[in-house]
Amino acid sequence: MKFLIEQINGLLQQANTLAETLDNFKASKASVTIECTDGKELVINDSLHDYGDGTIGEGSSAHVTPPRSRLIDQLGAIKTNVWF
Repeated sequence: MKFLIEQINGLLQQANTLAETLDNFKASKASVTIECTDGKELVINDSLHDYGDGTIGEGSSAHVTPPRSRLIDQLGAIKTNVWF
């Protein structure tokens, strides 16, 4: 899995490098969101920023969100008010 994330991140970096070749480049961000059938999401981001003084800032991140509970499972968490 780690190898695949590195490969996707490399493609996002290439996309940002391509954006850097455009005239008047300031910043770019490329991201991929992968949704799994169990509700998990894998988000991979890469960003590139030209500060204008000859320096370029680059950042990347990858994180997995926990699975979301199904709507039917959330019904069990509803609390009822007992008035009497």
